[in-house]
Amino acid sequence: ISVTASGTYKCEASSIAQISKSTKPSVQTVMGSRNLSVFAYPMDAPIISGLKTHYHAGEYIEAQCTAPPSYPAPEMSWAINGKGVDTYKTSLKVNEDRGLLRATLSVKLMADAGLFKNPGGYALFVCTSILMDTPAMSADSKVYWSTEPESTEANSDLDSSGDIFRNSNGIAF
Repeated sequence: ISVTASGTYKCEASSIAQISKSTKPSVQTVMGSRNLSVFAYPMDAPIISGLKTHYHAGEYIEAQCTAPPSYPAPEMSWAINGKGVDTYKTSLKVNEDRGLLRATLSVKLMADAGLFKNPGGYALFVCTSILMDTPAMSADSKVYWSTEPESTEANSDLDSSGDIFRNSNGIAF
């Protein structure tokens, strides 16, 4: 059965009773209607994407948590180090996927030393999705505070002092 089968269904039942051959048969009809809701529960835990393993001070941490297709879309939330993330730092996007709904909850915040206070020097990101009365499903990921300076090796426009040299045409050298 598909979630598209949700809706109001009507049923009619009739019975014919004849007490004796000399009496006319009587027909009794009963009618009723009920709403049928079809749900599709997610088969797996959500998936976290977009996180790097290390972050520097002032760098933005952006991550997405995508729940498997379901109907309706699950309620989703982020927690960092066991504390719920304020909703103004998150955004929810729901897309249709073959009649089901795929929800993605994004989070964006600035990396600072306070986020990585624990002795391991990491922050634990946990995404949780829950659909109605089913058990919650979660995914987690550790990200680490980087005290090392950001590498400039990949940026060939920089000299050893970190300065960019450009000619009069704006070409870096």
